[in-house]
Amino acid sequence: MDHWLDDVARSVARGESRRRAILKIGGGLFGATLAMFVGREVASAQATCGPLQTRCGSTCVNIRNDESNCGGCGRVCLSGQTCTNGACACPAGQVVCSGVCVNLLSNPNNCGGCGKQCTASGQICQQGACKCSDTLQSVCSNVCVNVRTDVNNCGSCNRHCASNETCRNGGCVPRQGGTGASTRGSGLKATLDETGSF
Repeated sequence: MDHWLDDVARSVARGESRRRAILKIGGGLFGATLAMFVGREVASAQATCGPLQTRCGSTCVNIRNDESNCGGCGRVCLSGQTCTNGACACPAGQVVCSGVCVNLLSNPNNCGGCGKQCTASGQICQQGACKCSDTLQSVCSNVCVNVRTDVNNCGSCNRHCASNETCRNGGCVPRQGGTGASTRGSGLKATLDETGSF
């Protein structure tokens, strides 16, 4: 406030007109009053935040549990995260992959690790490993197939039965008039009959 009073004193000493001196006095008083008013408004706004709250912009928030101001103003948690004690965290059992909370044990795009995708048709992510949804199936040419019955993958991948054969218990057998497996499928058929699985 003192600087504008000094200006007025210098104006009087220089012999400036009474009108000019009055204008300077009025301007100084207005500026001082405005500064006091703004100061009171700011102090009043800050005082409105309750216990454990912090003013972020024009809003009072609790930075210990606010996902948009977690631990500090403007610190936004990622999708799926919650703010706990001022820190962003995914739900239990999940981690952040590409900015999103995921479960590595069941997410087919992040199976067992971020970015590890289950790419075969019919696969699911189970306990962090890509598996065919049908336990009797195996992956052949990036597709889940049942090698016990698939004529193009009979007993193993890319093992084709002849046009007059079908695949039974992993062995190629004649479609009509035959009951036993062909020679090239009999060994696997015997193994399947004994174990019931691969």
